[in-house]
Amino acid sequence: MNKLLAIICSVFIFCSCASIQTENVNSKKLYSVDHYTSASYGSTYLNLQSFSFEDKDQLIPAAYHINNIPFYDIDNPGNNVLSVLPGQFKIRALAIGKEPTELVIELEKRDSVVVTIYLKDDTEPLHKYEKIGTNDNAH
Repeated sequence: MNKLLAIICSVFIFCSCASIQTENVNSKKLYSVDHYTSASYGSTYLNLQSFSFEDKDQLIPAAYHINNIPFYDIDNPGNNVLSVLPGQFKIRALAIGKEPTELVIELEKRDSVVVTIYLKDDTEPLHKYEKIGTNDNAH
């Protein structure tokens, strides 16, 4: 009886884990990708979220370039769920004061993918100033 219970529990755990494929994030990775199956027949979804790399709980209102097309939802910057066609997507996340992060993912029909991007602080200034008082910057 105990063997049967152990087998049933093992099968249940295997089946529940098989439906979700996760690329977990660790301290060095800049993104994680969680794959789910869409409940809507034939629909494919891409959900983008950005957080601070240094403080993983701090949501960052980032802009995205998806296959070189800019995307930013000004009304709801934290919720970026897109209904997309299956295919390959090159995603670039950008935010003020953060280093850009890029990744490429492949989506199939009925995929529902959550991409969590962790943006590092940018240590370089936005503008590099020339030395004042030299003839090189005179106009």
